[in-house]
Amino acid sequence: MVQALLVCAWLSGAMVVESSIDREEVERLVLQLSDPSRAARLSARDHLLKLGPDAAALLRTCQPASEYESRTWFEYVLRQLPRRPSSIQIQGGTYRIGNNEFEDSSPERDQAVAAFRIDDTEVTCFEYYEYLRESGAAPPPHWRRGRYPYGQESFPMRQVSFLEAGGMAAWAGGRLPTCEEWEIAALLGERGPFPWGRPPRGGGSLLAARLNPVASTSADRTQSGCFDMASSVAEWVTMEDGGAASRGGHYLCQGHPYLRLTRKAVALSPEARYEFLGFRIADRR
Repeated sequence: MVQALLVCAWLSGAMVVESSIDREEVERLVLQLSDPSRAARLSARDHLLKLGPDAAALLRTCQPASEYESRTWFEYVLRQLPRRPSSIQIQGGTYRIGNNEFEDSSPERDQAVAAFRIDDTEVTCFEYYEYLRESGAAPPPHWRRGRYPYGQESFPMRQVSFLEAGGMAAWAGGRLPTCEEWEIAALLGERGPFPWGRPPRGGGSLLAARLNPVASTSADRTQSGCFDMASSVAEWVTMEDGGAASRGGHYLCQGHPYLRLTRKAVALSPEARYEFLGFRIADRR
């Protein structure tokens, strides 16, 4: 067994790390990255990733074992620390939704809603993986050995059904947003049907060209503070009758019409899975 030497020292002027992060536990987990057992290394990596970006400052003061594999795993953790969603508060009231300028967005109308909260990002692969580990739910069929694809901790979770997404939302103490709530959160404070306002711009077509980690571009951020509502992946929402539908554009879209936040919901089977469809959570505990 390789005996690892871990040196973890505070640097003068180092950033303050959240008090909820146990430094000794971080040291132990970094040390475990050199364990000869792959299962032990994976466990340590998962626990370090779970700490999120708040642990980055502390981790950068740590030196893993000198062996190549240990350093590789450590660098992976620093590179992939997944972002946690923030909750956006939407006040109750009457909001204008729809857009009579476009056939697929009409009628324009007033919509009354109670106050609600909605995540600023979609559920990531890593967060869904945590849910599976803690709930015992079955992983999606495309995950090998029950794990998300390598390096995709911060990518939006895809290929989960409406029912599976609702199960994860309930586990988190929340639910899927309604069609109307989704559009209100997307349009709040906007003067046009796109996150960047009214006139389409070159960046709009680029947004739809590829799948990105959540919150990776400010071009697709609404005035309410929600990321990725026009691109990346479309999202599961609940219709008035409780049925399943999707809202938003996605990375396979071609052209500006599909990126409009006012486009009507598309009804879908609640058991279907799609490459381009993910979800975000409303009223999370």
